[in-house]
Amino acid sequence: MKILLAPSKTMTAHPVKPLNPPPFKAQKDALLTLIKGYSVNDLMKLYAVKKPLALENKERFEHFDEVHLAYHAYTGYMFKMMDKASLKDQAQAYIKEHLMIVSGLYGLVGMDHTIGLYRLPMGVTLNEPLFKYWQDSLTDYLKNEWVVDLMSQEYRDAFEVAKLDVTTIDFVTYKNGKEHRPAMALKKARGLMVKEMALNHVQDKDALKALMVDGYRYDAKASTERLYVFKKD
Repeated sequence: MKILLAPSKTMTAHPVKPLNPPPFKAQKDALLTLIKGYSVNDLMKLYAVKKPLALENKERFEHFDEVHLAYHAYTGYMFKMMDKASLKDQAQAYIKEHLMIVSGLYGLVGMDHTIGLYRLPMGVTLNEPLFKYWQDSLTDYLKNEWVVDLMSQEYRDAFEVAKLDVTTIDFVTYKNGKEHRPAMALKKARGLMVKEMALNHVQDKDALKALMVDGYRYDAKASTERLYVFKKD
């Protein structure tokens, strides 16, 4: 089983030894070579950001150092919600075994992999859209796994989902009878879902359905075999 999350924009240095790179070295190296040729202005357009952020990422790519443990390197809001420091060894081991980050640069990153600090959303286009660049490799890599999909659509597009045993999780709140999916609420729920899966050592679909996350409960009527809707009134 693998749990898939999108990466965070914020990352923190956490150098370790020995080094343990992610699986798709050739594909990553090709992208890295390409993006190292981008100017600061190119990166401003690519990321739709202002110059200081583009300059920061230009410097990162020019001095790319793949020594940071992924388990600690991703530090955005969704990852903070996992509260990994509070977890006992068994729950931390569960996250390290099952959680993978879907990455525009690396394809897939396991928690025990060592990576560079980067920003490369899956939704951008270099020579081709990144989601197309990765689609065959990532789908083939996970073809024998049960996949719990906690991704945003941008990263889900990097897989041929119909070819995989995927359970997609949808968190829905209701206001005045209408469905709502606020971005920050989704990030919070996804991070907390990983934490609850780890605390409960979830290994099958029934155990997943039984979880309650931040007031969200599994809604059997709204769900399908491949889509689990967790609802909060």
